[in-house]
Amino acid sequence: MKVGVLGAGSWGAALANHLEKNGHEVTLWGHREERMNLIRETRMIGESLPGLRLPESIEVTSDFSEIVREKELLVFAVPSTAIRETARKIALLQLTEEELRQKTIVSVAKGIEESTLLRLSQVIAEELPLCQVAVLCGPSHAEEVAQSLPTALVAGASEQETAERIQNVFMNEYLRVYTSPDLIGMELGGLFSGSVLTETVFAWPGVGKYIVDGINNSDYAVVQGGCMLVAIISVVMNLLVDLLYGVLDPRIRY
Repeated sequence: MKVGVLGAGSWGAALANHLEKNGHEVTLWGHREERMNLIRETRMIGESLPGLRLPESIEVTSDFSEIVREKELLVFAVPSTAIRETARKIALLQLTEEELRQKTIVSVAKGIEESTLLRLSQVIAEELPLCQVAVLCGPSHAEEVAQSLPTALVAGASEQETAERIQNVFMNEYLRVYTSPDLIGMELGGLFSGSVLTETVFAWPGVGKYIVDGINNSDYAVVQGGCMLVAIISVVMNLLVDLLYGVLDPRIRY
């Protein structure tokens, strides 16, 4: 499959490298021409993933039109603040309806749009209503995927066929991919379990950093407390999502 990864940060580069290993034709895009030229020459991403060297078979470009027009699958690995801008740039390319319907967009970013409070998959769907939209989320990290360590991800989409297609594209012997129709739970759960919400909304010290400091200091009480907090938030979020489905869809009975 022809895959375009939009965003040449650590997560985008790790996924591009992983997809190339899975036998796909991969192009990595970044908006800064100078940086992309450097990556093309050195095949290195930089300090974010110092041990990763991209294979020569991965095309590196800063040409947005080229990567969008030629690819069947587009992975949005840009920051959450750039999701709408990136989707809108695709819309402005004036692709035909048939071309748009044949494209699947996978968001791997976390967050919500600050001005509208929309989830990122909603933002993409709003700008590109004809494209199939999916979400791919943790509990994995760029370093694990880049080093081919055993790990797992979840592919979510409103249509099971789309989620299974993403599962088949990404899964291999060391990366297990599960599927889920619960986009709300996946995106909000990922947001609530991260430090972005706690630091910016509640003005608390970063919980993620708090747990990491506890690990570094062998403070197991802190590690247990942090993991318990994340677990409680995840359970409550999924409970609220299940209850909300029952309210919105009368066919669902508990």
